[in-house]
Amino acid sequence: MDNIKNKRKALRRRTLKGVLVSFNDGFSAVEGVLKNMSEAGGLLVVKDGMIVPNTFYLYCELDGWKVECEVKRRQNNNIGFQYVSEFEQFKPTRHQMVSVINLNDIEPGQENSGEQNPEAMPVRLQRPVQKVFGKLGS
Repeated sequence: MDNIKNKRKALRRRTLKGVLVSFNDGFSAVEGVLKNMSEAGGLLVVKDGMIVPNTFYLYCELDGWKVECEVKRRQNNNIGFQYVSEFEQFKPTRHQMVSVINLNDIEPGQENSGEQNPEAMPVRLQRPVQKVFGKLGS
């Protein structure tokens, strides 16, 4: 296991960012999730990994950057890639809004109503789940 870690050129950081894979001179694009990235490249998950060509542009609309990439490894829907060009910055086209929600102030059935803060409606809130060990059911 240590040999595999030592072969990596740069330390990876987990990201989980929604990205756009652009190819065919920008006429084709596929949505994907950037699972991790480093100074040298990253790991991308797409719906169908065989659609993505060997060179492509990776766009992150939330952070406002794009970079040209080259595929180094394919495994099912996972694509390992390295950067071919420098990162180019642009004005972000989307913004992420995160707000704190106090679960103690929410009445049952009120989770999706957006009554606390209409600007930041939670998609779904879950109550704490009781951990059960062993066999489920019965």
